[in-house]
Amino acid sequence: MRVRDHVALGSGAATLLYPRLGASVAVPWAASIFIDVDHYLWFLARHRSLDPVAAVRLYNDADAPQHRATRPFHHPAALLLMVLVGLCRRAAFLPLMGVAFHVALDVYHRTRTAEAKAAALARDRFTCQVCGAQTADVLAHVWRQPRILPSYRLDHFVAVCGPCHEAAHAPGAAAIVRPHCNWEPYREGVAERAA
Repeated sequence: MRVRDHVALGSGAATLLYPRLGASVAVPWAASIFIDVDHYLWFLARHRSLDPVAAVRLYNDADAPQHRATRPFHHPAALLLMVLVGLCRRAAFLPLMGVAFHVALDVYHRTRTAEAKAAALARDRFTCQVCGAQTADVLAHVWRQPRILPSYRLDHFVAVCGPCHEAAHAPGAAAIVRPHCNWEPYREGVAERAA
């Protein structure tokens, strides 16, 4: 899930919890967002860059790195350690709430995205909708995404082959289009870049 989506959903949850927790709601809110520091640490080690804007761009990309090395604080062992500390130290309970909320959002997002991608591939018969290829590298691409909060609508996903997917994510490409755009001009633009 994109950083801005975590911020929006975490802020919404904090707003709902404010009457119950008061100002201490800032602790789970911050924990729900700053758990992603593990992504930034991996970015620092991998890209040898301190640029937080570049790191956020990388993780907001449709093909953001998802392997375990990018997510050590999201690992079940790290969460279990937080639960154990929370049982011993009451002060650890509020950060645990925020971290658990964040991880639950990630699991929900991955599950819903995988379902939408599988449905899009089946709908498109594992055929690239830009060039017509029926190769092993055909995958589901999100061609339309709202600015805030992810979409799991089937019509926002389309099957594309590897080269057409690269063209869709090329610099200057409209990989995420505005809500009132048509698919056809987008498809034609991807086809021109792939040629």
